[in-house]
Amino acid sequence: MTQALSREPDAGQARREGRLADPSVELRTEPRLHPGLRAAFAAYGLDGHAAPPPLDRGADPGAVAEFVGACHTAFEGLYAAMPAGWPGEAPADVTYRTETTQGADGNDIALHIFRPAGASGPLPGVIYLHGGGMTILDTANKVHQQWSRDLAAAGLTVVAVDFRNAWTPGGLNPFPAGLDDCAAGIDWVHAHRGELGISKVILQGESGGANLVLASALKAKREDRLDRIDGVYAMVPYISGGYGWETSRKLAELPSMVENDGHYLNVQMMDLLVAVYDPAGANAENPLAWPASDISCFAWSMLTLRCGTEVSVCGNTGANGESLPRSDFPWNRPWTIFVRSRVSAIAWRTRLSVNGALSVRIESSRWFDERIAMMW
Repeated sequence: MTQALSREPDAGQARREGRLADPSVELRTEPRLHPGLRAAFAAYGLDGHAAPPPLDRGADPGAVAEFVGACHTAFEGLYAAMPAGWPGEAPADVTYRTETTQGADGNDIALHIFRPAGASGPLPGVIYLHGGGMTILDTANKVHQQWSRDLAAAGLTVVAVDFRNAWTPGGLNPFPAGLDDCAAGIDWVHAHRGELGISKVILQGESGGANLVLASALKAKREDRLDRIDGVYAMVPYISGGYGWETSRKLAELPSMVENDGHYLNVQMMDLLVAVYDPAGANAENPLAWPASDISCFAWSMLTLRCGTEVSVCGNTGANGESLPRSDFPWNRPWTIFVRSRVSAIAWRTRLSVNGALSVRIESSRWFDERIAMMW
């Protein structure tokens, strides 16, 4: 079945779920949440409604930075408290070392390298960019290290890039500092493919890391550096900076910002991360800062299609001949992109393969007929 891409979702036709249906709903009462996840959230006291912060982006920049720093400390504490593996699970037999490369500003960038112990011959490579809204969380924390080790144990060479967060204890590094560091890390891996024993290089990240994954691909395309990247895997992508929009705009363009507000994260808190990443808002429509401003025409279409629907787009013409805006995405190379939403534990996966034409297939364990409720 082939269906035309729609330019925008019709929020008015969306089924009312979550806080759109009941503004008082919390994770502990959210009917869509898997019982196992509800229990996991409850174990850390996170099954209630995430309260808004005591300030907004209009506050003194120093106060905003101090609050974001407190968020960093709190989330690092949460990550440290999480178990590193399953009971009785044997540690992965993985080698680990670090290298250092230099960034565009003369800064040192640590590269954390994981590889299966005893592996010989070229292996698929993953450049891992961690989450945290491009603003907080450490590359070498317990969760990110375990993720990298698990990937390596599956037969991959993993390089985790310690890019500069927009917030650090030593000061602020707003956009594009972190993205530039990712580009430097990608260049280093490409130059050392033989030494690393890497066949293909896939960029992978979650949340803010998924933003950097997509932005790095767009940046590489613009700079004629696509030979460094063979694919991208973006999980729960944090690619819109619209957390501070008026409610009416959220309902029109990203209703899940209302529907899922307070489910683990609060949109006002997320807007403070946006304010630190892009303090003056000068990059609100820059796809290197917020990739949704470039690929949203396709993202929206994926979200409004029913499970199993396929879409083909050749050039800038839709399946039914309608005109479509061309993205800055590198269409002239084969790509596989996976996008996952954190939709209150309603799992879904989109597979987007691009090779001359755009083909989209959507798989979901639970699908909303009119629209999937998405939370970036």
